[in-house]
Amino acid sequence: LVPVHENSRLAAFYFDGQPQAIYRFRYYQLEPVVETSVHSQSEREAKDEEMTAAIDTMLFTLHPELEKQLRMASMTPMEWPRIFKDFPDSSPVEDQEVAKITKLDSCEVRWSYNLDPKQHAYVPEQYASRGDGIHAVMVHGEALVESQMMPGQKILIRDQLSLWKDELWIHDRGHDPDTMAFIYGNQDGVPYRLQRVCNIEDVAGTDEPISAGSHRTDIYNDLAWTLGPAHRTESV
Repeated sequence: LVPVHENSRLAAFYFDGQPQAIYRFRYYQLEPVVETSVHSQSEREAKDEEMTAAIDTMLFTLHPELEKQLRMASMTPMEWPRIFKDFPDSSPVEDQEVAKITKLDSCEVRWSYNLDPKQHAYVPEQYASRGDGIHAVMVHGEALVESQMMPGQKILIRDQLSLWKDELWIHDRGHDPDTMAFIYGNQDGVPYRLQRVCNIEDVAGTDEPISAGSHRTDIYNDLAWTLGPAHRTESV
């Protein structure tokens, strides 16, 4: 997960500590929202209602050629912001203009401190009682998208997330929209539990999310191998 702008991130997904084998890219854009059951300012003042701050995350796919360039730099993700910035806003694909990023409709998730007792039932009490996490639900409840792994296959996606300082839990499930059979995800309600591997430090002190002085720091030794071959001893 690499900062591109103050309110956007590039994410790459891969298995088995092989960043050179990325199977998916996503661009995330964050927008602040205000949740309240009282809509007018006068009503809020009269009822002294406290509004709940929230953040919406919108999901985008990337232009195929941009993905290709990012994959070529898979071992040097600190270069991704420059590659992203230099790529044109649109360029042709099979004689059609395709945008640098394309929004995935109805896939927005909303983050807040509110833990939904039903949708976030996977969060154990020892985590919920800490109060230091933020949690997300899909704004539209679910989304119907076309699979990138299986072209022509529609997938009904349902997703909830929880984030703490060093952990991200993703309760992501995909169903066949006709039969509701599971395509991926845990059928017992157990989320994927991701742990922080490292931090990104900008030693140059610029206003850009990542500058030429940025590098990975505070690498957690037990998980360092997931960053690629340079961070582990390959078996012979």
